[in-house]
Amino acid sequence: MTSVELFLLGGSYHAVDDGVVLELFGRSRDGEAVVARYYGFRPYFVLLEPTNEERSRLNADPEVVRLDPQSVFYRGRERNAARVTIHHPWRVPEYRKAYQGDGAEARVLSCDIPFVHRFLYDKGLGLCVRFEAEEEPEEVRARYTVPRVLRVVTGDGQEIQRAEPFRPALRILSFDIENAIRERTIYTICGVAEGGG
Repeated sequence: MTSVELFLLGGSYHAVDDGVVLELFGRSRDGEAVVARYYGFRPYFVLLEPTNEERSRLNADPEVVRLDPQSVFYRGRERNAARVTIHHPWRVPEYRKAYQGDGAEARVLSCDIPFVHRFLYDKGLGLCVRFEAEEEPEEVRARYTVPRVLRVVTGDGQEIQRAEPFRPALRILSFDIENAIRERTIYTICGVAEGGG
C-alpha cells in the first residue's frame, strides 16, 4: 500500500459488476499522471414524503439498492423523506421524471448533480486529495495510457480525504473553432499550448 496525493484534473465513471467505479484523473505532487479508481460509492436521490405505494414499488425495484428513511429541512420545515440509493447514476434522471409528480413543489431532491461532483461534495473533497492506494491489476491498467492506475483503499479507517493544496506542473492546451454550420465554413481555428509538465 502506498500514500498518494493527487491534484484533480477531472473525473468519470463506468459500470462494474452491480454498480460503478469512479475514475479520478490527476497529477501527483511530482507531476506523474495518475488514475485513482474508487469503488463502492453509489448514486442516490431523495424523495420527499413518499407514499406507502411508492415505498413498496421502490423496495421491489431491482435497480434500488437501499431505501433509507430520513428527515430533510425543505421550504422552512422538517419533512419526511427517503434516500433512494440505486446501482447506476445514469438512471437517476429516469427516477426523477417518474417520481416528480405534477405539483409545483419539487419531490425529488439531490438528483441533478453530476455523479463525480456528488462524490466530491459528499466526501467533502477539494481540488487536492490524499488516500492510501494499491496498484490495480494489469488487465485494469491496460485500459489506460497513464503510468499509474491505482485502487483507492477504503475501510478500516482508510478513506479518501482533502490534502494540503499544491499545484504540479501542467501542460495546457486551449483551442477554439469559429464556424458557420449552415454554410459549412470555418472562419478560424486558434490554439495555444503551454507548459512542459
